Amino acid sequence: MLIVLNIVTAFALDAFMAHYEAQAADDAQAGMISRISATDLETIRTDEELLAYAVAGGRAAFNENCAPCHGRGGAGA
Repeated sequence: MLIVLNIVTAFALDAFMAHYEAQAADDAQAGMISRISATDLETIRTDEELLAYAVAGGRAAFNENCAPCHGRGGAGA
């Protein structure tokens, strides 16, 4: 009987887990993006889960693309 052991370094395991977790997050986001794309604005406003996802996405986009010039409150630099 042949037994094969695959020894993995902690670094390789961390890299694998990071990739796996990122893929799971991408899959989850794809589902939410699909739901938002197929839903009208009024329905998004009344759906707590969709509204929370949309607000969080808008906040992240603003912080990444707008806040550097306009400041966190949007008042300008």
